[in-house]
Amino acid sequence: MIRALKQTAGAGRFGRSWICEPDSSLAFSIVIEPDGSSDIGFFYGVAAALTVRSFAAGSGARNVSVKWPNDVLAEGRKFCGILLEQAGSARLVLGIGLNVNMTPDSLRAAALEHSATSMAISAGRNFNLQSVFGSLLREMEIRLSHVSAEECPKLVSEWNRHDILAGRIIKVTSEETTVKGLCRGMSSTGQLSLLDEDGTEHLFWAGDATLAPRT
Repeated sequence: MIRALKQTAGAGRFGRSWICEPDSSLAFSIVIEPDGSSDIGFFYGVAAALTVRSFAAGSGARNVSVKWPNDVLAEGRKFCGILLEQAGSARLVLGIGLNVNMTPDSLRAAALEHSATSMAISAGRNFNLQSVFGSLLREMEIRLSHVSAEECPKLVSEWNRHDILAGRIIKVTSEETTVKGLCRGMSSTGQLSLLDEDGTEHLFWAGDATLAPRT
């Protein structure tokens, strides 16, 4: 496990940056050496997101949900991002950025007040950063150690119970195409399932999913 006390050029999906402020955010990476099939590697990210969701909800954050493929939200705004990357032939690196005590003013200064939040804002109280880190890491280690082919269906089911996009009209943009349709949640293989207006199912391993504007 590697933790950054301050991060000014963290990497997110699609080359986006993630900034970690001292005393208000957590940024850490976990190196994983899966024992089983490489086909379930994606589910380590799923398990991590669900662990953060459960921890935040249990800590008082309100209306905590997940958003495919790697975000955790409170009251519809993102407070945690997760990035899963391959490191060599047998290792995965799970990067986690978590807004714990960021204030409305700090989010406003970063022009993120409409899209981001923190555990403190949602729960209405500040947290001890070291306590959050220790408790979350313990829960994360337990959850990640249980990821297996047999466990994946349970992860999919839990994800779909807390998926903010499921049952809503969304737009998914990938490298190849942009598709609009009804989000059916996560498939059994971890892909995003979308049903377009013609009734055709589209499955995505990667892409940017957003709520479609009302017309």
